[in-house]
Amino acid sequence: MERERERERERERERRRPKGESLPASIKRREVPNASVAIIKIARSLIGTVSLSALFLPVISTANSCSFFVGEVDGRKWVAIKILLVERFFLDYRCNQIALQRSSGLRAMLFLSTKDKIIILWSAMSTVSDAFLRNDSFRSNSLRSESFSEEKDTGTVQEVGCLSIIVLGASGDLAKKKTFPALFHLFKQIQYVSGSYDSEGGFQLLNKQISEHELSKRSEPGTSRRLFYLALPPSVYPPVCKMIRRYCMNQSDLGGWTRIVVEKPFGKDLKTAEDLSSQLGELFDEKELYRIDHYLGKELVQNLLVLRFANRLFLPLWNRDNIDSIQIVFREDFGTEGRGGYFDEYGIIRDIIQNHLLQVLCLVAMEKPVSLYPEHIRDEKVKVLQSVIPIKFEEVVLGQYEGYKDDATVSDNSNTPTFATIVLHIYNERWEGVPFILKAGKALNSRKAEIRIQFKDVPGDIFESKRQGRNEFVIRLQPSEAMYMKLTVKKPGLEMSTIQSELDLSYGLRYQDANIPEAYERLILDTIRGDQQHFVRRDELRVAWEIFTPLLNSIEEGKLKPIMYKPGSRGPAEADELLAKVGYVQTHGYIWIPATL
Repeated sequence: MERERERERERERERRRPKGESLPASIKRREVPNASVAIIKIARSLIGTVSLSALFLPVISTANSCSFFVGEVDGRKWVAIKILLVERFFLDYRCNQIALQRSSGLRAMLFLSTKDKIIILWSAMSTVSDAFLRNDSFRSNSLRSESFSEEKDTGTVQEVGCLSIIVLGASGDLAKKKTFPALFHLFKQIQYVSGSYDSEGGFQLLNKQISEHELSKRSEPGTSRRLFYLALPPSVYPPVCKMIRRYCMNQSDLGGWTRIVVEKPFGKDLKTAEDLSSQLGELFDEKELYRIDHYLGKELVQNLLVLRFANRLFLPLWNRDNIDSIQIVFREDFGTEGRGGYFDEYGIIRDIIQNHLLQVLCLVAMEKPVSLYPEHIRDEKVKVLQSVIPIKFEEVVLGQYEGYKDDATVSDNSNTPTFATIVLHIYNERWEGVPFILKAGKALNSRKAEIRIQFKDVPGDIFESKRQGRNEFVIRLQPSEAMYMKLTVKKPGLEMSTIQSELDLSYGLRYQDANIPEAYERLILDTIRGDQQHFVRRDELRVAWEIFTPLLNSIEEGKLKPIMYKPGSRGPAEADELLAKVGYVQTHGYIWIPATL
């Protein structure tokens, strides 16, 4: 009886199917019910890398049954996956979007009945060029939580046109150390084209090379994707982007796109940043611009929203009633090391604090967004920045390490700080009265980046635990990624005495088999997907510069001078005095040791 009912349902679906949209006769059916992983394995064995695997694996894994088809149509290989879903209607929007892309080699049919939903997708395998899908670590992440799925929260659709990533500034330090390693890990293939930034002929040659690459991948006109990564000084962004706009744009009317990734520092102050934004805004829409900050791609930074809003434990604690101060710290145990000329132009505030540390502050302090949609998250970040009151110069300590000016590329009269401790205050209901301490420095006694949340003293302290130090929740961003909570506990033994210890989640120990990707790998993939959640929006950038420009102007005018400190030290002693002044209590005698096997 059940088989007969199923046949009747199938006949009903056939009657509902639009004319002219039947499966070609050359497509053979292979049934694999309730075995989504087997379907993907069959697809890979028959036609190699299948972009549908990453696009629909999260969906197939929740389906009631699936069927797989493969065959040839007009000499081209095709794959189709039929998915039977029950009461899962969030796919409507994406399916409709896919249905519109018929000319790009992707076709979709949607059938509805009272109890189920069937989606049949055809994809021309000759148009698939997503090399990053060959990466096992990325493919395994396809089975991520539905709440984080790009289909549900960003509305994006996996494109099938040829993907080209062009790095401008390929000979630079950033490209060698960060961009190229990330690209090579993802794609395993890099080509080099030489040319000048201001040469029309150079960009025409570049466009020719890209077009030939797209043609070799049999990508249909208008479907190709071009990602330009500007590993360049901000001063050359405008002329380079004009060349890209004039000579290297992809036709975007058939599902293809052109996207521009720009590195920090994006300007030197409010005026230069706004000028730069205006010039690029005349050439590209905001959705085409990706202002990258690699700290937003770090594992523990991306964990902040989950930590805060997915755990009931933190909801009542994360406010001015319980938290006394928050530090966001960046420390390096080496100096400028050959980058003195560049660093002297920007300094530690522009290089680290105005971007990296301020972005982390936004995620620590922001309110819960209405959803994980990128614009909702970025809206909340902007609100936090708008609530920051002007910096008080008496709550700023600047430093410069001894020997900094020995670099031949640094001016003998340089006033550039290599160390800074800055206290910010957020004037809103959650954070009024809580100091946010941003601290960064070079040539210090250790290398680390961390968030340190210190809680208030225990009222009615019958154990006199103040001697041990306050409770602290520490998120170690790098190195040795970890989260640990400093607690006062009973010291083992017969005596009723207390000692400070920790609850420790060390990633290297807890997730031994996990491959934590580099920040640039994540962000490059986000750019390909069109997900701007971890990139800086123009209004966010403007408010960030509004916070720091008055301080930067005072430094450049010589009104604030850096204090000399010895390399290998904690930095100026005045910085520790400032922390004590705003209420931070140093814990003496406690050292966190990263867990080992």
